[in-house]
Amino acid sequence: GGGGGGGFFPIAHRGMFASGPCGTLKPGGGGGDGEITQEQFPLRTFGGMGGGNFPDDMDERRTLNSTTGASVISASMQQHHNEPAASQTVSMLYGMLFTCIGCVLIFSKVISGNSISQLYIDIFGLYMFGIGFMSCVYAVIAAASAINAEGSILDSNAGTIYSRIAIGVFFLATLTHNVVIMAENISYDKDCAEMLYVILLVLVILFQIGQLVLVLRYPGACIRSLPGAARVAFAHIIACNCYFWFSRAVQETEQAIAVQLPALHIPFACGVRDTSLPVTRIEETLSPLLLPLTVAFCMYSSLAVYRMWENVERLTAPGARELMEESEPMLKLSSAKEIAAVVFGVVSVVISIITVVLYIILRDEEGSDETPVLYYIMSNMIWVLVLAFLLPVATCAIKRHRKQGFYHNSIDRPILVATSLASLTYAIFSAMSAFIFLLNGIVSAVAVLTVLFYSLETLQIAAQTIYLMDSMRRSPSRSIRPSKSFVVFFLLVNLSLSIFFLFQLHDQSVNPIQVDFYGILNWEIMLNFVAPVACLYRIHSVFCFLDTWKFAY
Repeated sequence: GGGGGGGFFPIAHRGMFASGPCGTLKPGGGGGDGEITQEQFPLRTFGGMGGGNFPDDMDERRTLNSTTGASVISASMQQHHNEPAASQTVSMLYGMLFTCIGCVLIFSKVISGNSISQLYIDIFGLYMFGIGFMSCVYAVIAAASAINAEGSILDSNAGTIYSRIAIGVFFLATLTHNVVIMAENISYDKDCAEMLYVILLVLVILFQIGQLVLVLRYPGACIRSLPGAARVAFAHIIACNCYFWFSRAVQETEQAIAVQLPALHIPFACGVRDTSLPVTRIEETLSPLLLPLTVAFCMYSSLAVYRMWENVERLTAPGARELMEESEPMLKLSSAKEIAAVVFGVVSVVISIITVVLYIILRDEEGSDETPVLYYIMSNMIWVLVLAFLLPVATCAIKRHRKQGFYHNSIDRPILVATSLASLTYAIFSAMSAFIFLLNGIVSAVAVLTVLFYSLETLQIAAQTIYLMDSMRRSPSRSIRPSKSFVVFFLLVNLSLSIFFLFQLHDQSVNPIQVDFYGILNWEIMLNFVAPVACLYRIHSVFCFLDTWKFAY
């Protein structure tokens, strides 16, 4: 409050008041209330004897009491907090309902032995992706209008350049997979019901192209016009991604079981798959490699669209990353340690490729011998062991950076949490299978190494997740610039480990203990539902380390 009475002061900078020097408050006399305002922050009134105190955190929504007066939240902020719960709830229920219907249809067809016609599932898919494509078109138009409107709000934390690159790469893999499956279906009899599935795949491709434009071009748009329609459109897009993810995982599981256990094969509507066709062999070869990238595209796109769903009718910018843009350095190396980290990281990538090639050669030469599997597991274990030792040191080093109250990329954290849980699940299941073998007296070198490797990987995943969750909120220190060697090395080693994991999805002979313990059927379910998300943990960690490199250094 001003001396002797209330004063109304618009504040341009935090800590700067009308008559006192910057960062100080002049004592005020008793009397009336003084109102202090700042753009995009709530109005507060201060009163009482001896002046007032302006809170350090401008985002806090609290009421300040004093001897003669109390602060009140302004009407504009009350309007901001009165969320339109009806449209949010309806859109959320709509998306959940159609996701559940689609998953139940597919699951019921599998467990009922084809008593549910594939025609019904295809018709449901036509509805989902037809409306999904129209929802993408509407969302693109609404987002473009929102960004070009006067006084528009932009969510600057809704993805970075690296997350957009990741979405683009994952989209190309998904498109390749869809085109190969479409070519395989066209190669069958054109008079059968499979042509309806081809039409469905065309709608899927159109939907994914529309979604790609939306999440790459307008990821930070805050739509204000027709909020109910926008929320329902976003909810339908998310439901389409979840349905596509589940249906593709079930389809790949069926086809993998058809190769391993022909007696349990669920045939096409036209009959049994013809593995003599070149396009079928191509599809069987590429599917284990493309499925994790397809899952990644669905997950990244869903979270980007969910962020847009949250930002509908937003009145204030959610983040403050724009204040740091001038201090963001380019990705460059400035010391010998950082260059050495790059060299060792590249060596790890080269070794992973050489290991995969040698495994294929030794497997064909040695037959059923354990030697190729031992070499493969030991090569993985070396790099996981190095990461497990260095990550605690790097976690202590990152503490020297300034910590922000927000994440630089709002979609990194939920993806990291989901993929780390899947990766831990995969590692624990693998370690458990070998451990029980050893308890039962079935001792082998592969079983011992499997227990050691996946136990160590469990600890490494936990340490790496803790490091990334902390580092993605850090900004450069004004006084200390720690070396970037850690983050550069971790980035490249995770890239090499993702190569190992992709090969495991392609070749089951790498995991003989797991296949023997759980059986082919159960392990195929694990490979097609849990393993792709676990593989995404390594791929996503690469982009998280890139964001850390960009914003924390």
